[in-house]
Amino acid sequence: MINDPVPVYIAEYQSLRSEALTHFTFANALIGLQVAAIGVGITVIRSLPISAAGLAALTSIIWLSYLDHIASIHRIALYVGTELRYRLESATGMPCLEWEQWLRSLRSTGVPLSTTTTTIDRVEERGTEPRLGLTYPSWFYGGTAAVLLAYFFYKCFTYRGPDPVWQWLALVASACLATFSAVQTGRIGKLMKNIDLAHQIGRPANKSAGD
Repeated sequence: MINDPVPVYIAEYQSLRSEALTHFTFANALIGLQVAAIGVGITVIRSLPISAAGLAALTSIIWLSYLDHIASIHRIALYVGTELRYRLESATGMPCLEWEQWLRSLRSTGVPLSTTTTTIDRVEERGTEPRLGLTYPSWFYGGTAAVLLAYFFYKCFTYRGPDPVWQWLALVASACLATFSAVQTGRIGKLMKNIDLAHQIGRPANKSAGD
């Protein structure tokens, strides 16, 4: 039996922090990959318009992968900011791991200029992303896919390349994949909203009776 669980909790925190950083690194790499794909695609699309459908499909796949990493980061943040935080506070008798609550307070109501200022003097963040790490990248991915699909839709009437049936199949397949990515974005947005509410409430419902 472990008399002092604090080292175990700290080791768990460090492991989760490393996992979150890995997801963060991959998410940023996917944005870079998308920018590179756009750069390569622009040079090919003019001579081979059907490649716009392929690039739109690739964009949606990268988008879905990005969403998976962002969702994982927020799930880890929820566990650390609620469950693990309360375990540490119970074991140490002092406040621990308050970053998530402080960050959400900053984004919603602002933060005092100093510890001695009043509520009236709070500084609000301007232009904050509605869903941190989700809203702006999704605009980027979704906008890219929409422009590519619109371009290819136009070219389906003017470009005489492969069998027109294959052109329309490529368009429909890419459009369905982009639509699915947009739906997943909405679902993860709702997940993040629920996570924000959970942070405001505190520890999840499985709180032990002795707390």
